[in-house]
Amino acid sequence: MDGWLTASAAKAGRYCDDIYFLESWNQACESLPDPGPILRANTYVLLKPETLAAGRVEQVLTLIQDRGYLLLDVLPILLDRHRIRALWQYQLNAAPLATLATVDLIMSCGPAAIALLTEAPGAQQSGGSASERLSVMKGLSYGPRRPTDIRALLGGTTRLFSYLHVPDEPADLVRELGIWFDHPARRRVYRTLAGGDGTPKLAIRQAARRLEPDVVIDLDLHRALDTVARAIGAGDEARLRQVRTCLLEECEATTLLDLVHWLSGLPGVPAWDRAIIAAHLVQREPLARPPLL
Repeated sequence: MDGWLTASAAKAGRYCDDIYFLESWNQACESLPDPGPILRANTYVLLKPETLAAGRVEQVLTLIQDRGYLLLDVLPILLDRHRIRALWQYQLNAAPLATLATVDLIMSCGPAAIALLTEAPGAQQSGGSASERLSVMKGLSYGPRRPTDIRALLGGTTRLFSYLHVPDEPADLVRELGIWFDHPARRRVYRTLAGGDGTPKLAIRQAARRLEPDVVIDLDLHRALDTVARAIGAGDEARLRQVRTCLLEECEATTLLDLVHWLSGLPGVPAWDRAIIAAHLVQREPLARPPLL
């Protein structure tokens, strides 16, 4: 694997056997006159379902623009458990089962979108890549965030409502485009990235109007709990009391998994309310094992 694609020997070893990377890299070499400069100067951001549902698209894209990136296009996508497991294949092995079930619940609540980006001419730097620079600026999912990190400025209430995902480096950009798009769609994406000449092709406000619902979701935990309390019958009141207890103190992994499964199948309660509660339930869960990468 070319050295500019990744600085990680472990990642290079795994991606050489990864079908998403292999298919996408082969197409990049066929579609792009010189993949290196194009894949270093361009990237994408996944606008997660909570970003669209909460009406935060314009804010996220504006924060990214302020850091030297221009919007080329936005492409709506639907997430499912298979795409999510493919995207975070080398990290989700570390997730406890309750956290994994909560990720499934959140991602099934609504659509997401891919925003294709290019670095503005004045923001380009020698060495590194657009993906690496934006990945650092977005802030961590786990661990402390700097006040200037995009995720810190968005003020997510739990680590699972992180609003955006960015590939860490060009190898991840290639692999992840292989996950999101089939061969014809990926050809169009590579052509869009190749045509990134420093001129924005789409206004941020226009993109937000295209993606966001007419009615935005309030991601407040207490409102979601009140909704569940009004919707459940007497037989589920003990479960709700258990949820409230586990929100305040540590609970066993088996208990958390049981509660997330209960929330996932709870009838008569909007999906986002169930996802909000589940995300807070697993907020403090430690990793079950080291991630593969």
